[in-house]
Amino acid sequence: MKIFLLLLAAAVPTHASRVIIGFHGGGSALQAQALQSLGVQEVERIEELDAALAEIPDGEVSVEAIQERALAQPAVAWVEEDSYIHWLSQADSAVVPAAPAAKRSEASGPEIDWGVQKINAPAAWAKNQGEGVRVAVLDTGINFAHPDLAEAVAGGYNAFDAEATFRDDNGHGSHVAGIIAARYNGFGVVGVAPKARLYAVKVLDEKGGAGFFSLAKGLVWCARNGMQVANLSLSSPAFSLIIKAATAYASARGVVIVAAAGNNKGGAVEYPAAHGEAIAVAAMRSDGKIADFSARGPKIEFAAPGVDIRSTFLKQEYQWLSGTSMAAPHVAGLAALAVAQGARDPGQVREMLLRASSALDKDNPAEQNYRLVDAAKIVQ
Repeated sequence: MKIFLLLLAAAVPTHASRVIIGFHGGGSALQAQALQSLGVQEVERIEELDAALAEIPDGEVSVEAIQERALAQPAVAWVEEDSYIHWLSQADSAVVPAAPAAKRSEASGPEIDWGVQKINAPAAWAKNQGEGVRVAVLDTGINFAHPDLAEAVAGGYNAFDAEATFRDDNGHGSHVAGIIAARYNGFGVVGVAPKARLYAVKVLDEKGGAGFFSLAKGLVWCARNGMQVANLSLSSPAFSLIIKAATAYASARGVVIVAAAGNNKGGAVEYPAAHGEAIAVAAMRSDGKIADFSARGPKIEFAAPGVDIRSTFLKQEYQWLSGTSMAAPHVAGLAALAVAQGARDPGQVREMLLRASSALDKDNPAEQNYRLVDAAKIVQ
């Protein structure tokens, strides 16, 4: 069956003349012939997904015309326009700093943030701190020079340029990384799994945007390189076939995918969290109520702290942010504890987290499936 996808209005073209083409197979010669017949030039390819990013010569033909021509190509399964998504303006539209950034020397308050306390992570650390578990942060990169992150970052990948740095040029990825695995070193903040190994998978640019193909490359990199947990604190209402395929591919190869549900003020869970392979996480307040900005619905599995969360940022700074982007890494850290405890695949991790959790609001039928994990119960 051939599938042809026109994108939602929320998606803006990365490059007006780029499309992603998925193939049925048929070998490289047949695929090359199909590209030639479609009048496009291959830019790069993801072999594992049988998909290619291709460029249409400017002004020669529209994406719609390419989709029509694809009907005649037996090797082509689907075509979609690659689109530049503002993943963080979508995922973090509700995020406003709750306090000014604080440099390390000016940091105040306890090292253990309220979110880490809420999921009872310190009670698990005597037995399990996620030591050695490989956690990928698919985001804007990580500030690997930050004193709370320097020892945690074990490597990374830049989906825009494999030879370029994966250092964070936005701050969002570093904030997420600190929630997962900032080191327990007596200053700053500490993450949920403070001995996990972080990998910065830079799939978003300095503005928090990227095309679908970039995110798909990041997910496939995780599968290729033995990542055990992948955190995706990003979302959009725009559905993409390449991201659906990449999510399924990574999950099938053992990557636990944790994703932010989205900040659409009670709307449906956004992508990629809405894909069945991902663990969709809603944001909660310190009083245990779901944050007003958080997505809701039956696809939500867990809720986690996501309001006024203090974590690492650019330079030697710390920042307070709110959003489902902050909730997801709490669960990614818990997933790392589950892997360190013996869970061997995404199904076992889900099972372990569910056993260690309880309903957030048993009296609310619409939210009975939202569960809060108690880290201490993971290590029992």
